Amino acid sequence: MIKNFFWKVGQSIGFLSNLDVTIHHYDNYSPKLGRNVKVDVYLTKDFYFRPVARHSVLFINDGQDMAAMQLQATLEKLMQTRAIGRTIVVAIHANENRIQEYGVASQADYKNRGSLAGKYSQFIVEELYLFIRDHYRLSRRMDTIAFAGMSLGGLSAFDIVWHHARLFTKQAFFWLFLVALASDEPK
Repeated sequence: MIKNFFWKVGQSIGFLSNLDVTIHHYDNYSPKLGRNVKVDVYLTKDFYFRPVARHSVLFINDGQDMAAMQLQATLEKLMQTRAIGRTIVVAIHANENRIQEYGVASQADYKNRGSLAGKYSQFIVEELYLFIRDHYRLSRRMDTIAFAGMSLGGLSAFDIVWHHARLFTKQAFFWLFLVALASDEPK
């Protein structure tokens, strides 16, 4: 099933923090998408200091935006305050095909946007999830695997969770107008 999958542990790995969160960087070929995919795996300190512990995992679309969203600092703060438990975040970068890869897998929209959403869904479930499961210590509990995204990435996450409920049990998506409303302070 995955014999043609070319992800390799240790390829393009980097560590960006000496604090509570480190990041592994991957840039590997996906046969399902027919292109290289960049993925950042955020690991909390627990991953290294508790070698037998299992972790929850959050997959998130638009991984290229995680620095702007200050994900690493947010995870570090959440770890320091013990607001979250053992967690791995897998941030999948989009490329110039974002509008084609994100969408509803069953059909493209009226302008044929989302025409590669089915292949993207296959990539997540048949390639990336299996790689993460096999190379990182994920919790065996089925209620610890989530998928999130923002805007079109949120629609994609919702669709993937909806069609693969046996795998993903939680999802979150964010729309820009909700962020704008949340940041609007009363005068």
